[in-house]
Amino acid sequence: MNIAYIANPNSVHDAKWINHFAKANNVIVLSSLQKDLESSLEAKIPVFPFLPGVFPYRNPFKKKKLIKKIKAIIEEYNISIIHSMYAYPNALWASEIKFKNHIVTTRGSDILIDYQNFRQPSLRYFIPYTIYKRKIESALNNAKFITSTSERQQKVITDFIKKPQKLRLIRTGVDSEYFLHKYENSSNKVKENVIFSLRGIAPNYRTLEIIEAFNIIVKDFNQNLNLFLASYPCDNNYLALVKEKIEKLTLTTQVKILPKLSQNEMIQVYKDTTIVVSIPKSDGTPVSLVEAMILKKPIVMNKGNYDSDLFNKDTIWQIEGETKSSIANMMRQAIEQSKSSSKIDKAFKAALENADLNVSLKKVESLYKNCL
Repeated sequence: MNIAYIANPNSVHDAKWINHFAKANNVIVLSSLQKDLESSLEAKIPVFPFLPGVFPYRNPFKKKKLIKKIKAIIEEYNISIIHSMYAYPNALWASEIKFKNHIVTTRGSDILIDYQNFRQPSLRYFIPYTIYKRKIESALNNAKFITSTSERQQKVITDFIKKPQKLRLIRTGVDSEYFLHKYENSSNKVKENVIFSLRGIAPNYRTLEIIEAFNIIVKDFNQNLNLFLASYPCDNNYLALVKEKIEKLTLTTQVKILPKLSQNEMIQVYKDTTIVVSIPKSDGTPVSLVEAMILKKPIVMNKGNYDSDLFNKDTIWQIEGETKSSIANMMRQAIEQSKSSSKIDKAFKAALENADLNVSLKKVESLYKNCL
């Protein structure tokens, strides 16, 4: 097969699928990659980083020029399938050239945040957001298949898709064999208990509330407790507020803001982690939480529209309420039960059955064969 991906070469999640299918197929990638970012793709994969990050609805001449270039590359490499990873703006390009065998993979924030924002534009952004909304709907309706990483995404898409039967629930997947091997061959570098907030630093991930909850329980453990904050993705304005909060609560020795982590560095952090916490305002099915489940880390989560086959009362420590005290109490409970709860084994089993990388790859390959 000759496959063109419209994707982000810097995305570990995109690269999992692309690198796998590049082993036995001819693969190229079209992207808007910035030159200073490190690619996660195999070096042999041709990358064409010329697409804009914003769809050029105001400039028909620029759009026409880009479409012409896309068509030329598709023809040159005799592409039989285009797979767009992320709805906006990636999926719009294959739709614009009316490519028949087009598969769209939605990741979460593209449908649950971007699309929802486009549906409710302010007066200032009414025209572009309305155009983007319609083009996303058109692109997904024109696609041969749509894969999504959560049931919640599918519910949103079902509201505007004409043929819901082309929807598939296929999670990005975690390479469980690789993760478990690396994890078992790494050693602990931190002696204290560690709470790992792994969803990034941004208002949606409620990092400030996590820090405030941590402040409530840190004294209970006689300072034998640390909080690690993943910093990718990061909202710089919110990061400034986070740093200010850490200083104000005099937690500079207990709270550590981590740099952007490679996969192996992430595994090392998991090794040092006692429990994981994630309390976003909105989310899909985070790959990082599935990784934590496979590595048998207790997970503290808020109530949300999560996929129940993975996240339920039998697999996670679910927070009752949204107060700082309720978050703190559940984190304390998870730490105390981190060595003995049956939730951990049930979470491990659920992750292997529903979000293993090899299972996901087989499902994607089946869609590719169906296109030909």
